[in-house]
Amino acid sequence: MNNEFEIVIIGAGPAGSSAALRIAQRDPDLARKILVLEKANFPRAKLCAGGVTTHADNLLARLGARVDVPRMARIVSREKK
Repeated sequence: MNNEFEIVIIGAGPAGSSAALRIAQRDPDLARKILVLEKANFPRAKLCAGGVTTHADNLLARLGARVDVPRMARIVSREKK
């Protein structure tokens, strides 16, 4: 294992993982020189508060990393009836 990296990304959540994937896609030579650090154990039962926004889903699709997220919605209102 190489202990020298050109790029270190802190956090393997959606942003960090997407950044690493995008860099590797744009410059395949850098793919083996990227280190992604995450303090949590994966897989874990957490997905960004339980969902992925339409914008995030579209970005993941553009990166070729679409995930199968069930389409569910719950409207929450703070208005008194």
